[in-house]
Amino acid sequence: MEAIAWNSQPVLGCVNTQLSRHTAFAQGCEGTVEGMGDVAALFSAGGGDPDKVGQLQGAVAQLLQARHRSQLHAAALQELAGAYQAGPEPTDFKALLAQRTQQLEQQQPYSAQHDPLMQDFLAAAGGGAADQQGAGDEQIDDDIAIEGGARQLAPNATCPITTRPLLLLDDPVEDSFGVVYERIAVEQFFRTLPPQRHGRAIIMAGSSHEVTLAEMKPAEKVIREKRRQARRQRLGGGAAAAAAGGDVLDV
Repeated sequence: MEAIAWNSQPVLGCVNTQLSRHTAFAQGCEGTVEGMGDVAALFSAGGGDPDKVGQLQGAVAQLLQARHRSQLHAAALQELAGAYQAGPEPTDFKALLAQRTQQLEQQQPYSAQHDPLMQDFLAAAGGGAADQQGAGDEQIDDDIAIEGGARQLAPNATCPITTRPLLLLDDPVEDSFGVVYERIAVEQFFRTLPPQRHGRAIIMAGSSHEVTLAEMKPAEKVIREKRRQARRQRLGGGAAAAAAGGDVLDV
């Protein structure tokens, strides 16, 4: 009797579909929290009811906890995809995923204090500086001045290559030390790097840290702040237009 060729692809296909849904949910949570931060900022700026800001904070905390659990469930799915092999015995995927997700929750409990989205919300709502480095975090050279205000986005205020302010960058990326660059500029920089540098270079003046193109990743803090400012400009524009319309009617 010929051996049966068991196929894992249907299960892996379902896993990939679920992972895509988790990614979409996480992105939706981020946008919602950013929007709620804008609303909280409007309440705070207008001297609104502090209880409403507190209610918003509670709702944000619940949403971010759900996002955290979704991310852990996605991690359990990825583990399953890496270890699963089809066979004749049935597999209780629901029980396995629930058990592994619970284990991950115990190992990695949600912490609002260490959630950058919660810290961004608190900063937007007037709750204090959002970006504080932990004692164990690797920091940039001490002789590099940390530029910027309370909402510190990076160790640098401008791209070390183009000198453009971070919030004006079209596609901001950051290295492993948090220094932010314009993607196209840093890619061009490494393309013109001499071969003897082996793909490593010190870009930021005053730093002794060598970086590589491979370590660059999207600068999420800068990207979120760009989105936040764009939304506030739209809100401000709408308010200004309403005010202008009111003035015309009053004449």
